[in-house]
Amino acid sequence: MCAVCRRDVLVFLQPRADVRAPKRDENRVVVLPEPKRPLPARLLAQSAETPRFEMDPWGWGRELPKGVTVILSAEAGAGKSTFLAKSLSSVKGRVLYVSSEESAYRLGERVMRIGADPELAIYHQKSIFEILKVAEEERPDILVIDSLNACHGIDSHGQNVALNDRLDLINQAVIRQKMTAILISHVNGDGEIFGPTTLEHMSDILMTMKVVRGGPADEVRVIEGKKNRFGPTGRYGAFRHVENGLTRTE
Repeated sequence: MCAVCRRDVLVFLQPRADVRAPKRDENRVVVLPEPKRPLPARLLAQSAETPRFEMDPWGWGRELPKGVTVILSAEAGAGKSTFLAKSLSSVKGRVLYVSSEESAYRLGERVMRIGADPELAIYHQKSIFEILKVAEEERPDILVIDSLNACHGIDSHGQNVALNDRLDLINQAVIRQKMTAILISHVNGDGEIFGPTTLEHMSDILMTMKVVRGGPADEVRVIEGKKNRFGPTGRYGAFRHVENGLTRTE
């Protein structure tokens, strides 16, 4: 209870097993404050844990290369966060998933619903400086930023750092901390990365997700490697949306 206003408040001090988001009244919208630190998905969701789903779209097995930056570009609603949450469930190392677009609670609910890693650390933040500060404190093996376009870089002078300068800050942190950064990027009307062309050149690996249109039950997500400093390009995987997320298809 707040000592000033005498109202009950939800406080996250540490990721305890008994801390869960309160149940929501279907007839009333409950707006919860975003947690002040990354928390596991299981503490942010109310849904029951489902069987773990594992897939390896990267072609690296369970080890992602360290000190590299990966960009995954796709149109809105393609299922980028679902794809990443599921695919990273089978990768070794601690993952910090920073969402700049949707609530940590909403993402936590989806992670649990689709059977991804319930220990996936989720954090909501829009400031690139705060994101990198938390990454420095948490020391993840893999840092996901969803999305590069939605986060901002307001510096001490009130100026917004340009998109390519934000990516440069991320690259410096990636090399310094020897972690892997996976950045989700929006696309423009032509299906290309939204932003300056230098973004593609500043990344080590570029993957695209495209939706192959068909009937409502026939939409297929095709993930293709467009650039890879460490191996061949042209590899792709096809996935279909099912009730609990994505499943590989031929």
